Amino acid sequence: MDSFSRRRVIGQGLAGALMAAPPAAAAEAASSRIARIERNLRPRIVIKGHAPAPTTMADRMAHYAVPGVSLAFFDDRRILWTRQYGLAEIATRRPVTADTLFQASSISKATTAVGVLRLVQQGLLSLDEDVNLKLRSWKVPENAFTRAQKVTVRQLLSHSAGTTVHGTAGYARGRPLPTATQILNGEPPANSPRVEVDAVPGSAYRYSGGGYVVLQQLVEDVTGQPFAAVMRDLVLAPAGMSRSSYAQPLPDRLLVAAAQGHEADGSPIPGGAFVFPEAAPAGLWSTPSELARFAIELNRAVEGQSDRLLNPALAREMNRQPGGWGLGVDLGGETEEPQFGHVGTNPGYQSYLLYWRARKQGVVVMTNGANQSGFFVEIMMAVALEYGWPAFRQIERETVAVEPAVLRTYEGTWLADGAPPFEVKLEGDHLVVVGGPFGPVPVELYAQSPTIFFILSTGFTFDFSAAGQGKAVLGGGIRAVRRGAPPG
Repeated sequence: MDSFSRRRVIGQGLAGALMAAPPAAAAEAASSRIARIERNLRPRIVIKGHAPAPTTMADRMAHYAVPGVSLAFFDDRRILWTRQYGLAEIATRRPVTADTLFQASSISKATTAVGVLRLVQQGLLSLDEDVNLKLRSWKVPENAFTRAQKVTVRQLLSHSAGTTVHGTAGYARGRPLPTATQILNGEPPANSPRVEVDAVPGSAYRYSGGGYVVLQQLVEDVTGQPFAAVMRDLVLAPAGMSRSSYAQPLPDRLLVAAAQGHEADGSPIPGGAFVFPEAAPAGLWSTPSELARFAIELNRAVEGQSDRLLNPALAREMNRQPGGWGLGVDLGGETEEPQFGHVGTNPGYQSYLLYWRARKQGVVVMTNGANQSGFFVEIMMAVALEYGWPAFRQIERETVAVEPAVLRTYEGTWLADGAPPFEVKLEGDHLVVVGGPFGPVPVELYAQSPTIFFILSTGFTFDFSAAGQGKAVLGGGIRAVRRGAPPG
């Protein structure tokens, strides 16, 4: 299918259905809200004095080359409405439905955390003891950083264990898959570095998917069961997530109902969705409705109204850690209203879960497209505006002019922790980033200062202050190094 035809398909078929439960008046009100959301998408970051007019869901699907989208909105402990748009698979024109599975990507960490906490609840694990006491198949390597402070479950869940490997790239379907121990050791066929500790455990937050692979191995060691089976029994089944699965690769009987992942240009990922043996941090397949059920049930536990997933004490502990990160969930930081959620990004898929605990409202967005999370952020902007949420306000930024001679010093191939390499290049009078986690289509970098740049769609930043030493800091504190000598 050529690019023009593909974009026509993407913009077609805006289909969906209200949940049957609301009465007619509520359904009509929800339909009006959905219609306003569908025509009120807007970017999170705008250049001062140049804010674009709101646009429609169909227009933005075409702009971002996203074939399909699925949403679920929940309010007062029930799913109020769902909506589906476009295609799960372009070649067969199979539409997205409420039952279409998507890769939940890093939202997997939230459900993984509940599974680990259930093992704590059962007495098989402890939040604050040295994980090496229970690990059997692999041990956290001892070094100067672990001499005085050992790695704990609490630290791994809250990304404060000092473990390396920010994220992983996945594996083409049909290729050899590493075991968890091979991933942890960085041994072939693993495509990510070994997981080790390079900061004092508990000293600082640093996102680490590698730390969740440690948890995956820990779960298997203490239960003697495959990780996917443990998660099915401890989390997915009790939460009513009957279609969801951590199985990697996804069995054919489920794969036929899954959305096909797509590249940034809208073309299908060759060979199909990538496989993630790193199941704990990135391997969950699910639907917006099932993730909504999970969030509702977790908040019921926090409020002491259910122990189906966790007892109230552990559920509150999960949502009450220092800083902006809980045990497996992002606690936000833009507002003081209690919330939890997670972003998910795997090759070909983008997703977001957000729950406002006091309002008892939330939304799940799942797509089978790439493009730097900009699209789902625009959807979240429209939902937040419609329901009066205090987050996702539009942010104005000013830009500065930077001499091309300075910009050239930032060019090169950069490697971020656990991610494929990407290129920073000068095009005309501005920088672009392309490749690796940023996709094959060049994305412009806007200069906030002579050393700090951002992507307009998401606000993701690049700090090149130490580029002379071949170092950079990306959004979220991700460290990057330049391959080879600096240009010129």
